[in-house]
Amino acid sequence: MLRLRGDLSLSERPFADLGAELGMDEDEVIGRLHLLLGQGVLKRFGPIFPAEWDPKVPLSAFDHALVDATRSGLPLVQRPYEALGAMLGVASEAVRVHLAGMRARGLLCRVGAVLDEQHDGRCPP
Repeated sequence: MLRLRGDLSLSERPFADLGAELGMDEDEVIGRLHLLLGQGVLKRFGPIFPAEWDPKVPLSAFDHALVDATRSGLPLVQRPYEALGAMLGVASEAVRVHLAGMRARGLLCRVGAVLDEQHDGRCPP
């Protein structure tokens, strides 16, 4: 469970990467995430953004679109960034590069699990 709170890779198939770390196949990882969400063990799985934006860091229209598209979590499919790209009308690579840029600008804490209601919107140290 602790690994789910870590940062999911921004690779084309991040659940395959996570599965390789955990000794599971990609579909098993996705299935377990669905199960944990359905049981309420996880409240959400996806990009974790800070509750408040640094006013010195400008937000683009695409930043807002990406936040809105992932508000309920990351699509739990083999290629989640491709699915996001399809929703937003851009290529998978554009989504992954943009998320990496948001992370570098302090607009993205991580991509991972929120285990309970106690998440206060701050990025962990």
